[in-house]
Amino acid sequence: MNRFRLQKAAIVSVILLVFLAGCATLRPELLPYDPQRHGTAAEEWGLHRGAMEWWYLTGVLQADEGSPFLVQLTIFHLDLKPSPVYMLHLACTDYSTNRHLFEQYVSLSAQEARAEDGRILFKRSSIELRPDSLRALGAGKRLSFDLSSAVSEPPVWHGSDGRISMGHPEDPGQASFYYSLVRLQTKGWLSFQNDKGQAVRREVSGWSWFDRQWGTFQEKGWDWFSLRFPDGDRIMLFCFPKTGYREGTYAPADGTTSLFSDFKYTVERWVDRGGQRYGLGWQLELPVKGRRYRVEPLNPEDFNPNPANDYWEGLCRLLDENGELAGWCVTETTGAAHTP
Repeated sequence: MNRFRLQKAAIVSVILLVFLAGCATLRPELLPYDPQRHGTAAEEWGLHRGAMEWWYLTGVLQADEGSPFLVQLTIFHLDLKPSPVYMLHLACTDYSTNRHLFEQYVSLSAQEARAEDGRILFKRSSIELRPDSLRALGAGKRLSFDLSSAVSEPPVWHGSDGRISMGHPEDPGQASFYYSLVRLQTKGWLSFQNDKGQAVRREVSGWSWFDRQWGTFQEKGWDWFSLRFPDGDRIMLFCFPKTGYREGTYAPADGTTSLFSDFKYTVERWVDRGGQRYGLGWQLELPVKGRRYRVEPLNPEDFNPNPANDYWEGLCRLLDENGELAGWCVTETTGAAHTP
């Protein structure tokens, strides 16, 4: 039995014990999951029956003209029986010091984690989507923030009408629906614990990217790139190294969207951590832009340990063929992507 199966078995065992002890709460009303079609972004905001899903914000923010911050807020929902599992991830890296903070919280209670009236909540953390705004509240022990973003354009649906095969196009059960808000002008405040244990508060502004994904997939190994160019162009790349399957979405600043798969990427640097292998540093060839780029992590230590699937999530410089800064890229690579 591999590491992931052992971790999953342990999580399920904990859930079962809590349930048998009479501590599990009543299951909330769930949206149906239809593997063939989806509703609007607002209609699909809530919790889905039989699905694994998340609401995911990454913000590249600055307090001044100095080094940026990368802020992450993710709320997960896994509709397992006898009790659903809810999980919160909060992360922040201050690239002036390369201090990376990561906090993870797990709950089985639908009273502590739920969807209601355009919001997904985990205790005091939440993401709220309105027609013209998105607000993200993060409330952890060492990290907290309140970020408001303007929503000025419709969501970008990835894959085939929003459907991503998750690397297994022949298996309809290994699929998800996926949309993003890729150009969110963001401002607010960020409070984090510095290396001396002191709380530091900063007023920040910049650009964020929000992802909403839900489905019945079991695949855990992927490389994800969200390329953010100064002219407003955005590109998402979703790659599955073990099957070779890949998908891309080009969302230029003019509001159009196109899908492509004819890109190439190669790993420049490998890192071994906790018995798993990660690629950290990449070469990209993007015919949709007619360019080649180098993706260079600012901090190789931006790891987020997760009982089900460890991953690295960090800010990278996007460099052109001349080594000049061409934009920024937030990259996620999971421990299962390149580990046998």
